Amino acid sequence: MNQWVSKLLTKLIPGASEKTHQHKLKTKYMPYKGAYFFTHVPKTGGTSFIVFLDRFFPAKVIFPHQLWIEVGDFKQVDKQAYNLIRGHFGGCAIDVLSDKEIKYLTILRDPVKLAYSTYEYVRREQNTALHQFVVAENMSFETFLSHPRTKHLVSDRMVHNLVFGHNYDKSVENMVLTDKSFSQFRKRINKGQKELTNEQRLQISKSFIDRCLWFGVLERYDDAVRLLCYTMAWPPQGQSQRLNVNKIKPVITAEAKATALAQNTLDSAVYEYAIERFNQEYEQMLGALNVAPEIGPTELDEVLDRHYQNNYVDRYNYRLTDHIDYDFSEILLGSQWHRREWNALGQYYFRWTGPGNTSSIDFWMLPNNYRITIHTVDAINKNFLDQLKIDINNKDKSVVERGGGKSRTLQVECQSAEIGANGLLRINFHSQGLQSHKSYFSSDDSRVVGFAVRSIQIEKID
Repeated sequence: MNQWVSKLLTKLIPGASEKTHQHKLKTKYMPYKGAYFFTHVPKTGGTSFIVFLDRFFPAKVIFPHQLWIEVGDFKQVDKQAYNLIRGHFGGCAIDVLSDKEIKYLTILRDPVKLAYSTYEYVRREQNTALHQFVVAENMSFETFLSHPRTKHLVSDRMVHNLVFGHNYDKSVENMVLTDKSFSQFRKRINKGQKELTNEQRLQISKSFIDRCLWFGVLERYDDAVRLLCYTMAWPPQGQSQRLNVNKIKPVITAEAKATALAQNTLDSAVYEYAIERFNQEYEQMLGALNVAPEIGPTELDEVLDRHYQNNYVDRYNYRLTDHIDYDFSEILLGSQWHRREWNALGQYYFRWTGPGNTSSIDFWMLPNNYRITIHTVDAINKNFLDQLKIDINNKDKSVVERGGGKSRTLQVECQSAEIGANGLLRINFHSQGLQSHKSYFSSDDSRVVGFAVRSIQIEKID
């Protein structure tokens, strides 16, 4: 891992403030065995993907760090405690952090676009190690690709990440990572990779793709997430808001493209291999779902939602219940919710709705009559919740409100006949006028949000 990654990406990590209190959480439902490991290659859409991935794991079982430098004392890591590890850890050193059976996930990207994104990131982010140098030189992309101080940042970075940690020096497992010891750690963790030939690096990278439970390509990000939802029997993502995306379309000259390709022969080979594999797996998914290749995204999401409804309970041995006391430390089955956030003062998790106007959350219930209580903690303005509408499985509900302003309690009732035959109780929240967090709270947060929820209770009534 490059030092500039260690220094620069810390502020991009969702939930960084959650690290100190996870021991207080009680996991009510944990459906997964083994550990899922998302190796995040920088600038491949991983920040947005992690927000999506985290919703399917209780907070307590998510490894709280995403950079090696943050781990500290390796001997203090409970290798059996975590079922989701995600971050810039490379592809071949996960057993430093986990003793469980590993299921691998990753995302790849067109090497030329990856190189340009890295260049723009260094130019844009003042905390990057080479930012001042690149800006002072008014460095073009072409120069960035070939300059001795920068070209290593844009040369076969995907292969470097996938192979990182191969045959590492086992003494790292006894280290305590600090700013002072980190350079020595990098030498030890990268020892085996330096001894490989390019052909060996290429074959190890392809083998990594082969053993992945799932991998995506950024150029088909939405399709990739759909493939993961199918693989895991999860509800589809629906509308999403991509994070840390440069909205200015890049202009890459033919000369720069040729130079980038020449410096990324290994990455190009791995990317082409991944594209071929991805297309095959995506076509297999469409065939298994019995849909035509030309199906539209909305229609495909509806098919994936039915697949989830028909398979989730059996896949994960979920027992239907007649009581729910839910908070957002737990798994979220639903759509149109932003990342899990921690309120340090109140000691609770919450989530904002958005970016779409309709947010949903699913529970699996026995057929009874229920009272549902929703506790909101914030909204983009004090009148936003006045316009909120709620339905249960598409049946409109009267809402009883307690309190006012942006923090209040909402109650609706659900009849036994309104619960799906499979036990599904889906709460849909319909709202209008969502805005960016930045516009209402003077933050630097560009997410489009509506209101924030901290907990939901479902109680049986006569």
